[in-house]
Amino acid sequence: AAAVTWARARPAGTAAGSRARSAFLILVAPLLPWDLAAGRTNAVIAGLMLLAAADAGRGRWWRAAGWVAPACLLKLYPVAFALLLVAAHPRPLWWRVPVALAAGLALPFLFQHPGYVAGQYAD
Repeated sequence: AAAVTWARARPAGTAAGSRARSAFLILVAPLLPWDLAAGRTNAVIAGLMLLAAADAGRGRWWRAAGWVAPACLLKLYPVAFALLLVAAHPRPLWWRVPVALAAGLALPFLFQHPGYVAGQYAD
């Protein structure tokens, strides 16, 4: 779904752009089930980063920050992508991405005993 959203966010313009979009989706589709079946998060993180890129390209800044934050909370390497997004769009994203990350870190405190969550973060 993220690959389709990202491909639609890209301007097609010409028949060659349409063919490139179709080729991208055809090349990506066979790779995803293997990663998801193995229980890896790489496909999920790639999807979150594609959704963030598509929403940043459309000017939906809160949604872009909201997509990139869980990717950064799952693994460390999407932080580089988040920093690239902030560098590409500094004015709207320099404060939204840290707010989304802080909200993601604070969310477990709403659903579990705060002492337990703090202990898990400390461990």
